[in-house]
Amino acid sequence: MSPFRVLPLPAEPFQAHFRADREGKPLAGTIVVTADTQPGYPCRLRLRDAAPGERLLLVNYEHQPADNPYRSRHAVFVTIGAEPHYPETNKVPAMLSARLLSVRAFDGDDMMVAGEVVEGKLAGTLFANWLARDDIKYLQVHTATRGCFLAQVVRA
Repeated sequence: MSPFRVLPLPAEPFQAHFRADREGKPLAGTIVVTADTQPGYPCRLRLRDAAPGERLLLVNYEHQPADNPYRSRHAVFVTIGAEPHYPETNKVPAMLSARLLSVRAFDGDDMMVAGEVVEGKLAGTLFANWLARDDIKYLQVHTATRGCFLAQVVRA
């Protein structure tokens, strides 16, 4: 088993969206939403679900920029003005542990080498076991139901 770390998205790609929201002019393709349930609006910067009443942006984000067939982008929620939160090593945030997940493993060439659907409460074991493999460089975690990207997992 290998120690792992769940990574939030970086804040920098969303700064223009945050500025545009402050000016009352959301960027094209951006939707402003207010959380009305919890869970339900997983912020990819804070790695936690937004509380009811919190405002978020729903934006398209390229989470797999590799120049190969696995290049991918999808809708993500980010809480307006949020900063990234980095969980402790070997800690699966509740945002992940409370969901059914689709976990995809990639090698050093950004090619998918494994994939599995797992209950979030069991994800830590899968993360540690897969990252102990020499052929796996990183993991990408998605919701199993809607397929939305949630987080990347790397060796600690």
